[in-house]
Amino acid sequence: MRDRIHAFLKQCGGQASGVAIARALLHLRSAGPAQADQLLAALLNDDPQVVSDGLGNWHLVASPAPAPSPPAGLVETPMRPAEIKRANAIVIGLGSLREGELRESAVCCVVQDGSAAATDLPIITAAAFWQQWSGLLQQAVLISWNPRPALLALGRIAAMARQPFLPLTTISLARLARQLLQLPRPPKLPALHAELSGNPSWQEGLSHRLSAESEIVAHLLERGRTRGMTDWEQLAELARRPARVNFGGFDFDEQFVAQLPEAPGVYLMKNDAGRVIYVGKAANLRNRLQTYFRQPTPEDRKLQQQQAQLRQLHFEVTETELDALLRENALIRRIKPALNRQQRIHAAATQPEKKRGIFIVPIKRPTGTAGRERVVVYLLSPQGLRRAALPARHKPGKRLQQLLTAFWDEAATATTGTPAPEVEIAARWLAQNRSWVSMIDPEECRDRQEAERKLGAVLHARELFETSVRIVSPVVPD
Repeated sequence: MRDRIHAFLKQCGGQASGVAIARALLHLRSAGPAQADQLLAALLNDDPQVVSDGLGNWHLVASPAPAPSPPAGLVETPMRPAEIKRANAIVIGLGSLREGELRESAVCCVVQDGSAAATDLPIITAAAFWQQWSGLLQQAVLISWNPRPALLALGRIAAMARQPFLPLTTISLARLARQLLQLPRPPKLPALHAELSGNPSWQEGLSHRLSAESEIVAHLLERGRTRGMTDWEQLAELARRPARVNFGGFDFDEQFVAQLPEAPGVYLMKNDAGRVIYVGKAANLRNRLQTYFRQPTPEDRKLQQQQAQLRQLHFEVTETELDALLRENALIRRIKPALNRQQRIHAAATQPEKKRGIFIVPIKRPTGTAGRERVVVYLLSPQGLRRAALPARHKPGKRLQQLLTAFWDEAATATTGTPAPEVEIAARWLAQNRSWVSMIDPEECRDRQEAERKLGAVLHARELFETSVRIVSPVVPD
């Protein structure tokens, strides 16, 4: 309503009577001046943009122009701190930014007056460099992926030019990105640029680095505006905040989280009294749980509650993400943790996923780990879910044959009814992951023996761990 009143006042040249506002916007055709002023006072009592003159008129107050934001500059150097301290030539890249756009940049080698350097880069004396860039360096917010060597390089150049150097504000671009994007670990520049720009190619060199960083800055500025951060000082303060929480209040340390298995599973958070306050599942326990130990934003109330109440952390490793999902659902239904907002999170499917089939899910091993490849076979029907884990490229064993027989016989005696909760969960997950989960449709098999032969063929398929396998031609019996 306030926005509509502001717009109406603008249309009226910045002022209007309370009666006119009430009749035009509040649809009070018979409102008198006293009634209109009383209603508007309640609506606009703390609105700094509208004031009353006490005579029944309301005026739009012009908003003060925002203070100009200081300029910003990007600075990078490939040199290490130990090199910079004893070097007579400093390789540096510098650029000026406006709204994240790189307006002017230079990559050069800065030397003492009269000195020489063996380099393919343009050579400039420290005095000339300082004369060209001192305005930006002394008045701008300086942004760098790694500020320490960049500031050391600028300090060394200032000393060579015999000039004082005291930067206005410095921002670590890596830390700012981690805070604004809420990343669980420090980002790598090429990977972050590829993710934000959609361009996976990366070129070495300071010029390309400055260009890539300017694109990241533009993205982060937009992200900051959505959180009400409109100037560099607010962003600098955010970048200076600790990226990780203090582990002193937990019964475990940061190393415990860093050494969690990179495997699917469920995790349970407990409070001081040992009561489970939250249950979750993860396709990768380490990656998922690391996201809980960053500094929460003011809007992230749930994470704030979890960190405030968390004392102990327990986890269970499962063979597949689907197993973790089923285990999570069972634990939530049984324990009813306080911070699980949806205690019936998988009560019913909303899409008609296929609820009958034989699904082969490869168990994904972490990169670099040894061991025989394994799969889990799920036999899904409206009456329930059966599973068997076995090595890949292996004939169905006796237990799997028994499960397959029970699954086949069940179809002949199936009755209509509401599927079990685990069936809904499994059907939805399997449908969402059909790009890499293989399936045998019982409706395309004449009998159980043909289904077993097709299953054996899928288990021996070379592409089983790369994409879904579908057997469409008749399988020749062994």
